[in-house]
Amino acid sequence: MQPTKTLLRAKRRPRQLPQELRSLAALVELANLISQAEFERFYGAYLRLFEQEYGSRSTRQQMSFMKKFSARCRAPERRGAMTTLLNYIGLATYRSPDEVKNPVTLFETIATLRSILRTVAVELNLQPNPVQLLSDTPPVLLGSVDGRIQVAAVPVAYWILPMLDGIEARRLGICDACQRLYVARRRDQLGCSRKCGDTLYMRRYRNPEYRNRNRPDSSRQIRKANQEFKRSIAARRAAAPRRRILEHR
Repeated sequence: MQPTKTLLRAKRRPRQLPQELRSLAALVELANLISQAEFERFYGAYLRLFEQEYGSRSTRQQMSFMKKFSARCRAPERRGAMTTLLNYIGLATYRSPDEVKNPVTLFETIATLRSILRTVAVELNLQPNPVQLLSDTPPVLLGSVDGRIQVAAVPVAYWILPMLDGIEARRLGICDACQRLYVARRRDQLGCSRKCGDTLYMRRYRNPEYRNRNRPDSSRQIRKANQEFKRSIAARRAAAPRRRILEHR
């Protein structure tokens, strides 16, 4: 019995991320835990507007959200991502993900990370000009626990920029289908997943301009065929002298 196409597709192993992009993918996983609505409601200047509108109720709602967000970050399936975050902050040597107790600091760190990654993904894929990132606030927080100095917050730019330095700009993107950050496994990847990639492919295919540009009789395809024909002729001409030399031997 011949296996069906569905079974063959299910058995195909997904392409693995290059080693140098796996840490970035773990941080992107955490950044995607914050939706745009949550970011606008609880982060930075947006939070001050929210407090002016709701008064004392906003503090209770803020703390309730931050505790739930902290629990989502420390869920067992995200332990690897949280360990990566603590490694880059420099806290993993004496603190595990389960010991991260300050939900406000955790949210502020991941929200700043989200802001930086989305800025890089949008701006550097549209223009090669330098991009100015938002400054981290607060810059550094230190505390004292049982008479020992404890680092509470480290500026995100201190540790995220060396990770971004040198990677291809197209590897970090924002999915046009679901608006989530993703790290591309392939340079020509459409969307953050196969489902989103299929959605974007069909959107592109339904676009009349795209179909007309890629018709077999379109000027673009004819020009491409002519270029390939000329390259094949040039390759045969380059190989001809070698064939004649071999025949004379």
